[in-house]
Amino acid sequence: MSYLSPNHQNESNVGKYLATIAVVIGAFLIVGQLPMVVFYALVGSPSLDVVEVLQDHYGYNTTFVLLVFPLVAALIGLLIGIHYIHKWEILKVFTARKKIDFKRILFGFLAWFAICFVVFLSDFNEKVIWNFDLAKFSILFVLSFLMLPLQCAAEELFFRGYLMQWIGIQQGKPYHAILLSGIIFGLLHFSNPEMDVLGNAALIYYIWTGFFLAILAVLDDGLELPLGYHIANNMFAALIVTTDWQAFRTDALFVDTNAPVFTFQMMAVLLAGQALFLFVFYRVYKWKKATIEQS
Repeated sequence: MSYLSPNHQNESNVGKYLATIAVVIGAFLIVGQLPMVVFYALVGSPSLDVVEVLQDHYGYNTTFVLLVFPLVAALIGLLIGIHYIHKWEILKVFTARKKIDFKRILFGFLAWFAICFVVFLSDFNEKVIWNFDLAKFSILFVLSFLMLPLQCAAEELFFRGYLMQWIGIQQGKPYHAILLSGIIFGLLHFSNPEMDVLGNAALIYYIWTGFFLAILAVLDDGLELPLGYHIANNMFAALIVTTDWQAFRTDALFVDTNAPVFTFQMMAVLLAGQALFLFVFYRVYKWKKATIEQS
């Protein structure tokens, strides 16, 4: 039995999948967005830029929580669907191992955080401004460690777990699951604010990252390494360097005031980092070359 072929995948009841997805969407749009709507309504601003209004009135940290909370709600909805609608063991949607390997999550986190830091230093310039405020950063630090693992777990469990396993059993080919889940993951980031300023290069990077994380999950038979990578990526953006055009602004250590740009050269550097990440774990965990074909 592999990660893409757990016991529960013998079930092909499309109605249960659609019902679970409906629960996830409902949790995200209704339960998750409700606090943001309430906080926005209390301000009474005529501006339709909800994020800007929330940041101006409540500050970056409160807005950070309001923006991340919908995915936390989606995670709860997904767990409810897996447990009560499908009646599956949640662990098998997360990993093929007998228990979650937290060392793998930590290892993946540290490896990608280190790579992000090297890339950041290589592109450091005078327009990257020191922004440290002890009180605000301390709150952000705690909130990040509370909220971002849940946000990332929601995306990984849905895209690389639930959705990819479903596609895998329906199509019968692991690479179909990798390609389709990666494309869906990338396209759902199309509405992110950074897409307006970074353009198609960012969309290509999002889709490729979806492929990369899916390949990682299949090769390693679980979501531990993709989750560690994802948490590191989001925490770096939240805690180390922020901009005023990304999905959300934070009280990070640095603010990058460079003009928003995402060149194919920058993308190549990040892809090289992902290749290094893959190579390191290929050697550490001695993955079999035929893992994907045998899944």
